[in-house]
Amino acid sequence: MKKLFFIDYDKVDKDLDELIKKTNKDNYVILMSNYNYKHCNILSKNLNTSPYIISNNGSYTKNYITNEVLINNPLDKDILKELVVYFFNHNLNFYLNSIDYVFSNIKNNLFVNVTKESIIKAIDNYPIYQIMIDSENKNRMLTIPNILKDKYPNLKITEKDLTNKPYYYIINEVGTSRTNAIYEIIDKLQYQKKDIMIIGKTSKEFKLIDDLNI
Repeated sequence: MKKLFFIDYDKVDKDLDELIKKTNKDNYVILMSNYNYKHCNILSKNLNTSPYIISNNGSYTKNYITNEVLINNPLDKDILKELVVYFFNHNLNFYLNSIDYVFSNIKNNLFVNVTKESIIKAIDNYPIYQIMIDSENKNRMLTIPNILKDKYPNLKITEKDLTNKPYYYIINEVGTSRTNAIYEIIDKLQYQKKDIMIIGKTSKEFKLIDDLNI
């Protein structure tokens, strides 16, 4: 039986690309990423990896050949609307990942630029799976964890950098993770844990979950 390799892929890395290409020859490779589904789909096809895609930190997990969705956990629309108003009012840059688009208050060819009014319409029409915010104001960013804890306990910070400008957070639903997506896929494919390998930061989280017998 071929082994399943789950690889964290959150930025372009030529060395990682070469590793994936070599690993693909005798095994299956599944990419895990902060990127939205469309971006992960392009990466997977370009690198000739498995059709299973773990996007948005596991909140949207799908087989792009069969179109079977294993995990579909978008963020609550009402909460999102409250948060984007807060982001606008406090001059925080935001990036909302849907399946096909990234909606942002920043003008960039990679994003769909939105206003206070248009983002509300976008949230109504497109499921959003992940939030990224950034700012060069560290004090402003330091308030975010407390706001989430006090007002939005169903959200969690899955990644952050408060050492380099611009400071950023990536936010997902509490119930989603790359580890949960791994378990869904190996259950679907009837693989044992001994037949998989995890390359990247998720290996630590998976080992912790495994040790706790969760």
